[in-house]
Amino acid sequence: MINAYRLNPLEYLTITAVRRNLAGDVASVMRIHGFLTKWGLINYQIDPKTKSFRLGPQYTGHFQITLDKPSGLEPYLPKDVKVLDKTEENETDGNGATKNKASDENASSTEVTKKQKLNDGSSLPFNLELRRNIYDSTQDAFTLRSEDITKNNALTGLKQLYCNITGNEITETRYHNLKVKQNISTKAFEDAHFPAAFKSADFVKLDKTYISSDAKPWSDQEVLLLLEAIEMFGEDWNAICGHVGSRTKEQCISKFIQLPIEDQYLEKQLDKKDLLNFLSQKDKKDEFTKLKKKLTAKMSQNELELNSLVESAHEKVQAEASKESQLLDSILALSLKKFELKFNELKKFEELLLKERKQLAAEKHTLLLDRLALRKQAQTVRSKLIKASELGASDEGLQYCEEANFEANKAPRIITNKKSELTNLESESKNIPNGDDELIAEEEDDTPKVEPISLVEPQKYSLWSA
Repeated sequence: MINAYRLNPLEYLTITAVRRNLAGDVASVMRIHGFLTKWGLINYQIDPKTKSFRLGPQYTGHFQITLDKPSGLEPYLPKDVKVLDKTEENETDGNGATKNKASDENASSTEVTKKQKLNDGSSLPFNLELRRNIYDSTQDAFTLRSEDITKNNALTGLKQLYCNITGNEITETRYHNLKVKQNISTKAFEDAHFPAAFKSADFVKLDKTYISSDAKPWSDQEVLLLLEAIEMFGEDWNAICGHVGSRTKEQCISKFIQLPIEDQYLEKQLDKKDLLNFLSQKDKKDEFTKLKKKLTAKMSQNELELNSLVESAHEKVQAEASKESQLLDSILALSLKKFELKFNELKKFEELLLKERKQLAAEKHTLLLDRLALRKQAQTVRSKLIKASELGASDEGLQYCEEANFEANKAPRIITNKKSELTNLESESKNIPNGDDELIAEEEDDTPKVEPISLVEPQKYSLWSA
């Protein structure tokens, strides 16, 4: 039974439909159906229009009348309205006048009764359904509405609207049916709780509306009431809006902001014709002369002020020019000072470079002397050892060996005077065959020969251009 209901949860599952598909005792089927319905296991998500009732015909609200007899062919007459015959003739005398008055009074009374009957909602059947819908909560919403809310809505000019299906208030947003004068709530529209004859395209979303819109201009009486309410209530805009009666709180605030703070200017510009007529009058010559004097005095004063402004502007221009020249001079002086400082630093750097070059040359010279002295010592030791080897193991040979040992252990050079030492070494080096020439050749071999790149690799050389 539950699975059969879940196949179409929007349709009411009746006992007859269960008996068609389920074999068993009728009483047990009815008890089980009632138990499941009571505890919400079946028939809990149905459309109210598909629920079956014991009495009354089926729901026919989804049938819409598209063509009908024109209402003009058959007049509508309420039950309690009395129809008067107009066959009576009006008399022409005083009695006739009284009769006409009586007939007019009767006609007016009948019109009043007609209006009262039409305004009274109890006499007209708004709901044309043939049975009562137990799921309709519209009347509950109307009865639960308090009088303060209705009074406040009447003061603010807000039109209250309620859903025709759920009975909830839909003043803020509603969906209006284009085919039938019917409004439903947003939830009812989203859940598709509307007759099956309509589609979602038949409804239009509408927002909150007011009885008196901003497009309607304010009358003098409304402005006067607004000013009186502001004097009486101060900043209580709810009370101000209630005092005005026909406007909302936001409309009262916007109108108060738009009101002029000061009176309009009382001066009026004269046309050329009026000005000529005024000047052509003979009695106004004195006034014209006075006005002319005032204008000339004002013009002279304006000229003086203008001249003073021009002079002050010229002085300011000169002062600015002098400031600019001073700034340029200071910039040039600072740039020259900067260049001088850089040049002095360059000079100091060149002096240090020269000192280092001289020191390097002196070191080279001392190195050359050390090498010459070492060569001389090696030659003497070698010559003495050769003589000792020639003499053999004799006293003279042993003496030559001791002298060679002593000469080898002695320091090669003792610094006394550079010039005398250099001359002695040069003279001694002459006696040594190929001594100085070999050293100079070795020195020349040690120093690398640098040639310009234009000669070594001419294909990679290119002139530099800025």
